[in-house]
Amino acid sequence: SARLITSVHKAREITNAGPLDPVAFWPHADTIGGSRWPGHRGGPQNLR
Repeated sequence: SARLITSVHKAREITNAGPLDPVAFWPHADTIGGSRWPGHRGGPQNLR
């Protein structure tokens, strides 16, 4: 029989470090915004 093994991350925590500095963040905005697919809700385009 097959066993499903999943790992549990125990040492990761997401915190709010405060507001972003817009001048320092600007070079990363295009990378984050351009990483999405051009389709519906971030998915691939339906060309049918």
